[in-house]
Amino acid sequence: EQIRQLMLDQRKLALDTGIKIYFNLTVFSDQPTLMIDNADLSDPDYEIPSYSDIQDMLSPDGLTRFYDTVIERVAAQKVSANKIFKALPYSIRCLNPTVNRVLYVLTDGDDNRSTMRITDLRNCLNTNKTQKGFTAVFLAANIGDAEVVGEQMGFDADTSLTIGNDAHYA
Repeated sequence: EQIRQLMLDQRKLALDTGIKIYFNLTVFSDQPTLMIDNADLSDPDYEIPSYSDIQDMLSPDGLTRFYDTVIERVAAQKVSANKIFKALPYSIRCLNPTVNRVLYVLTDGDDNRSTMRITDLRNCLNTNKTQKGFTAVFLAANIGDAEVVGEQMGFDADTSLTIGNDAHYA
């Protein structure tokens, strides 16, 4: 429900402001799977998946390739943002606009499949946070206090939140 609501909220923001918003959804267990690839939420013809469609995309199996997936998605997001910037008309690029990147990470468990380490994730996030327009949001269940764990990984405490692991508490 949170993922679908995020998409609906971002669609509304895009349509209300005229800003282009692209959305990716990567599901990860032992390997990442890109389920939604650069969906243009500012396109009123784009059909946001139903709750049941999104639920079908998510199939936890006890494995969590967290660090590797987040690092890979940050890199992919940066490539996409650079492509968007380069596609802008020269007259706009000269104004040096910011292509904002917001990374939402939802997890229901600790990493148990990555080859990278927590220090690699922390370095990745800290490096990207120094760049204009990057925000990382961490939502987690089953790992303790997400503010504490999130900070250890490089997320900011004020953008980290512990969520429930069932429909009522999520």
